[in-house]
Amino acid sequence: FPANCNRCGLCCTLGVPVGEKEIKRIKKLGHAESFFLDKDGEGGTILKRVNGYCVFFSIKDGQPRCNIYEDRPKYCNDFPGTKRCTFGKHPIFRFSEKYKSLRKELEEKTGLKVPTAE
Repeated sequence: FPANCNRCGLCCTLGVPVGEKEIKRIKKLGHAESFFLDKDGEGGTILKRVNGYCVFFSIKDGQPRCNIYEDRPKYCNDFPGTKRCTFGKHPIFRFSEKYKSLRKELEEKTGLKVPTAE
């Protein structure tokens, strides 16, 4: 993981846009499009989410992980940028009941505290 990552897994709850090159790369790993692709509300192609998380997200030995980390989409690779990730402080994670429950679930499964502004 990048040094500026909190390893909380909240970014794995987002709709991640994917392009043709990324789709081909993931298919080469042996995954069918029907397993990992979905459409967003505007007709764009995104990674599928299951129970609120990216289909490639898992927790192993108490640590969130990406099962295609070396081949993950550019959107994921570029996140969170150059600064320390403050994603847990974003209002959607502070006020949305759905994301509050996802954050709580991640904390319980991993033992990691997700940084928040609360």
